[in-house]
Amino acid sequence: MTTVGQLTTTTSTRSSYRQPSFRSFIAPVTGDISEFSVYVSTAGAATDINVAIYSDDGGVPDSLLGYATMDCSSTGSVTQDTISDTISLTEGIQYWYAWVTTNSTDSPTLRAEPQTATQFVTGQMNGVAGTDYQVTLVDINASANTLPSSITASDLYPSGNLGGNARIGVEF
Repeated sequence: MTTVGQLTTTTSTRSSYRQPSFRSFIAPVTGDISEFSVYVSTAGAATDINVAIYSDDGGVPDSLLGYATMDCSSTGSVTQDTISDTISLTEGIQYWYAWVTTNSTDSPTLRAEPQTATQFVTGQMNGVAGTDYQVTLVDINASANTLPSSITASDLYPSGNLGGNARIGVEF
């Protein structure tokens, strides 16, 4: 299990913000992702969260490699091994993980799970006052509640302090 995201258990997806968000990570191993895992902190009976992996092109997300829909109807650990496409990662290569709610009805929040036996691969610049300095990018021109198949770099903006980050677990 590899966890990608901020080194804390309290970060979550943005509430009331329906554009896809992206964070970079370096693949720790070569292999195919077999499942995604999250911990639903706040349930959203009418809204799930799509988590995805994107390729990198010059330091920005590029093409959707695959995604999974995480059931957020109740709190607790959620694992999803139904993935839209085979996602093959190469050790040492930068990729992007993304998340977006599936509709505008609820605002479920999530964090990575399980916390034990994980290898943290991004967000390791936590420092002063626990601040996470890794940038989360938001695709402001993507259709709400969807993951675009490809990214236009000029549509990406830093999230600023408008919301938190998600952490997802992936298993190879």
